[in-house]
Amino acid sequence: MDMVISKKLLNIHDLPPEVLGVIFTAYLNTNTPNPDDSYELHEVPRYRVSSQLYCPSSPILLGQVCSTWRAFTQSLPTLWRKISVSCPRPQDISLFAQWLERSGESPIDLTLVDCFGTNVVSTTAIREIFRLALSQSYRWSTVAFDLATDMGDLVASQTLPPAMALGSFDLKLAHWSESSVRSLLHLLYSSPSLHRVIYSMPSSNTALPAILQTPDNLLSTITHLEVKHIAAEELFPLLNRYSSLIHLSFKTTTLHKNPYLSPQPLTLPSLQSLRLDHSYDIIPLLNTLCLPSLKHLELPNGFSSASSPQCKSDEGWNALFNLIERSSLLEAPVKLESLVLTVFGMEEERIVRGLSSPLLAPLRSLNIKSKVGDQLMKALTRVESGLLPRLEELELNSCWSSDGLLTELVSSRQTYLKRVKATMLGSQSFPRDMALRMPGVCVDF
Repeated sequence: MDMVISKKLLNIHDLPPEVLGVIFTAYLNTNTPNPDDSYELHEVPRYRVSSQLYCPSSPILLGQVCSTWRAFTQSLPTLWRKISVSCPRPQDISLFAQWLERSGESPIDLTLVDCFGTNVVSTTAIREIFRLALSQSYRWSTVAFDLATDMGDLVASQTLPPAMALGSFDLKLAHWSESSVRSLLHLLYSSPSLHRVIYSMPSSNTALPAILQTPDNLLSTITHLEVKHIAAEELFPLLNRYSSLIHLSFKTTTLHKNPYLSPQPLTLPSLQSLRLDHSYDIIPLLNTLCLPSLKHLELPNGFSSASSPQCKSDEGWNALFNLIERSSLLEAPVKLESLVLTVFGMEEERIVRGLSSPLLAPLRSLNIKSKVGDQLMKALTRVESGLLPRLEELELNSCWSSDGLLTELVSSRQTYLKRVKATMLGSQSFPRDMALRMPGVCVDF
């Protein structure tokens, strides 16, 4: 029996609603911001209300294609669950209210930016939008507030439903009073399932002590903590209260020879990922921590500091190695898997010696953000020397090596190496390295 093959093209209107919903959701989630659309001083963002900040992604745009799509988008609340607002104007209030209505009872991911300091900020608009958002606090899933307009009175003046669904928040509140910050945090801390907290407060913010008073019932649920500015006298009392942190990131100030550093090792038993940004000497802090579960370490300023830019190379490496040894248990030694490091002013020979330590042999990912040259490239090429034998990912942000050394490095490590990203700098051309074509290798010149 002959088979009859239909040549009819499938029309998008023939897709089942479930499939169309998946396609629309993927579009809204993958539309990445265009940096040209982010606001500058005295400019209005092109997309003030959208699914993602500074993105054109919006179910409204999908609904403008045809009446069928418009009816479908308006009937699917999950397409409206992500709401980002930046520099709102009064005419955006009704759009935000409509967006909330169409999201039904779905949990919402909310981002609010008021663009304070520009001539486009509308206090009336941001206050009304914030008031509407507060009325839906029981549906908040994640929130990110970058607000300089103090609106603590809106929080304190009404009885708000607890943020029972909230799992994550990111706060950057400039010019808010301490009492206003406390009022908002009281609402955010009402969630029993809060696990991710980011405080992006400016270092001059006098309300910083308010963010350090996390309720006792949340100390075991919060596993991800980022604090952009914190002094040592606030850092250690804060960390001593947390027992379940898995990821920790903070920028410290006034750490150099600080009397607030704990004389005893501070143990964070579950911490796997640590990022230490700092304005002062980081070495005393490394000498104080004990992290038996540590796998990922980021030192974007290396071992140096703003007050002492020349790196204390030997002291810094020794502090890192002591941290690993101190944190290692007899039955479960610490195996650091990834390291992000900036090595300002450090001789390449010392970098090679540091990376050659057996304590770093388990490393699978290495990212060096400062200048490297021939000596380090050649050392990484000699796999038989034992230097990082399990390395799978390598990123070099400022590579000044001779032509061909990168190619030799990649070729020598084909057994394990899966991804390489390098930015080649210098006055010479790189014909050999430019010809490098291997899966997972990305080279910029």
